[in-house]
Amino acid sequence: MKVLIVYASTEGQTQKIATELLNFIKSETTSCDLLNAGDGFRLPVGSYDAFVLAASIHHSEHQSSMFHFIQDNKDLLNQKPCCFLSVSLSAALPDALHQQEAKSYLNTFLEHTGLQPRMSLCVAGALRYQEMDYFRRELARTILLRTMGTTDVDLSRDYEFTDYEEVYSLIETFLPVPTIKQDVDESTDI
Repeated sequence: MKVLIVYASTEGQTQKIATELLNFIKSETTSCDLLNAGDGFRLPVGSYDAFVLAASIHHSEHQSSMFHFIQDNKDLLNQKPCCFLSVSLSAALPDALHQQEAKSYLNTFLEHTGLQPRMSLCVAGALRYQEMDYFRRELARTILLRTMGTTDVDLSRDYEFTDYEEVYSLIETFLPVPTIKQDVDESTDI
């Protein structure tokens, strides 16, 4: 099986998730390539058996580079197995209002692009607090205080909220990805 992971990342967390997935999916029976939707070059996407798309949300919208990639390849993406990951801080916040907000970003994007993935997931992103200007730091501070549920938050470091086990579980359901445990179990049956 040949899988293409396409990502669009602004601050780097979605790229990190995509790279982690690349390492997770690659195996003896599955090859996997990684493409930044914003690089402006195109791989022959028709040669892939399945697609994992990941894009982050900024200012209530996913990156335009992912929108254009989907528009350029929509027919193929809708014919083959496709999974879409929507990465946001809204998905990191535990309250129902923010969870619904994250889901509405995902659903609106899918509606606007016409993408019909077999699976999709709202994924919690990260706060790169050290790279922010004053105003973004203050907004981030508010988000951290709400997310952590305490006033004792260390504002001198970055925070990553991505639940990789949740992402890996989705990918294992989406693709027949062999895991180390399965390999060990199979070798003991001989």
